[in-house]
Amino acid sequence: MGEMEKRQEIERLREQLNRWLVEEENDNDEAWLKRGEAIFQRFAQLEPENTKFKMML
Repeated sequence: MGEMEKRQEIERLREQLNRWLVEEENDNDEAWLKRGEAIFQRFAQLEPENTKFKMML
C-alpha cells in the first residue's frame, strides 16, 4: 500500500470512527463494541508503530 492510499484509508477509518462513536446510543452494546474493535484493529495494521492502538485492543 502506497503512502497516499494509506492516508486515504486512515481518513476513511477516522470517518468510520466518528460515525461509530455517534451511534453508541442507538445500538446493541456488544455489536457496537465489535464494530469499534474492527476499526481499531485496522488502524493498528496501518500504524503498527503506534502503541496507542495496541493498548486499546
